[in-house]
Amino acid sequence: MEKTEFKAAVEISREWDGGKVAEEIVKKLKKKTPNPKFILLFTTIHYEKEFKKILSGIKNSFPNSPLVGGTVAGFITPEGCFTRGVTALAVEYPNMEVAIGIGHNTKRDPRKAVEEASKAIKRWIKKNKWKNKLIITIISGGIVPRFPGIGQANLIQSERLGNLATKMLEMGLLKNTGVGREDEINFYLSKIFKDFYRISLSSIDDNKLLKNFQFNNTNILTNSMIIVAILTDKKISGTSLIPAKKIGIKFIITDISNDKKIIKKLDNQPATEVLLSSLKTKIDNILPLDKFYRYSFYFPLGYEKNNTYIPVVIGGFLGKHIAVGHKINKKDIYILSLSCDLLKREINKVNPGDVDISIGVSCSVILETIGDNIFEIKKVIDKKIKKYLIVFSGGEGYYDKRVDRYMNESLNFIFIK
Repeated sequence: MEKTEFKAAVEISREWDGGKVAEEIVKKLKKKTPNPKFILLFTTIHYEKEFKKILSGIKNSFPNSPLVGGTVAGFITPEGCFTRGVTALAVEYPNMEVAIGIGHNTKRDPRKAVEEASKAIKRWIKKNKWKNKLIITIISGGIVPRFPGIGQANLIQSERLGNLATKMLEMGLLKNTGVGREDEINFYLSKIFKDFYRISLSSIDDNKLLKNFQFNNTNILTNSMIIVAILTDKKISGTSLIPAKKIGIKFIITDISNDKKIIKKLDNQPATEVLLSSLKTKIDNILPLDKFYRYSFYFPLGYEKNNTYIPVVIGGFLGKHIAVGHKINKKDIYILSLSCDLLKREINKVNPGDVDISIGVSCSVILETIGDNIFEIKKVIDKKIKKYLIVFSGGEGYYDKRVDRYMNESLNFIFIK
């Protein structure tokens, strides 16, 4: 009996013109995957004015292949590590079926967005025979809030204005900005797709958090989510790695917003003051806030869940309050430490075996924090996996029957073999 062939390709282009990007990627993909079941496409924000040409050029050459993706801060492929460029992953395999779901207005109503994106997929699943299941989700990530009368800001020094901004966020008065609510989206997905592996990423720009985009064929979306549902006879597995450890500084959250995303008090004191004191700095030393990001990225906040410390990136200061990227449902919170050595140690624990293709999602914070050491990380990955794509996003989700997480500053893999 003739063996059913699995084909996969991961290609890049660093041309500047969108038409040339599409031409180069199409040419490379055609050689390895002439009839792909799906194509994932990720670009850095530098190509914003070229999106239409890139998407239409690739879609015209592969009219029968779903083309989905979004903006990321960078990526690693077997060719190298990149913070500017366009990359595509294509898979061709007869024993595989793929369906796409789209949900809108994710920041306003994540539950409704999940229901919208899942509706057709749930019907489609019942019609297909393949038992191994995978979902890839691409979600609009956080965007620095735009406050009426204040403007777009992630650092508000005034206590009065900070309190006002906190109330606006709590009451949901901001339109299409603020946290991405990806943790809520992943929670709802876990309830619907219980027997799927799942990996998710938050689309982002170049870590400025000013805008992000999602792609569906030739459509350029914002504030949306995309579900790529895959059924196959290929074995699917995965792992979630968190390269962080405690450094001995602990707080008790004594006041937090109803949505658990704005810390108001730590140890019964104003949260901002307590944190800055613990980091032995003052707010004047870390202006503008991106300077603070470069400092705080090394020391994320974190809480314990199932004997693992889950990192949470600090989103900004609202007067005396600290905004974070996703819900904190624990009272005990720690300052964690992240390093290249910790990440290498975690990757070395992974033994995936022979892999046809691997899809990885890591945090843009890791990319920025470890800098040129990312090439050291690539060397470790190359020893484990031959064909892969790792993208750096604004947040990461991972789900299997044992692990269900949404977090920052992690590295997550799906293996198809």
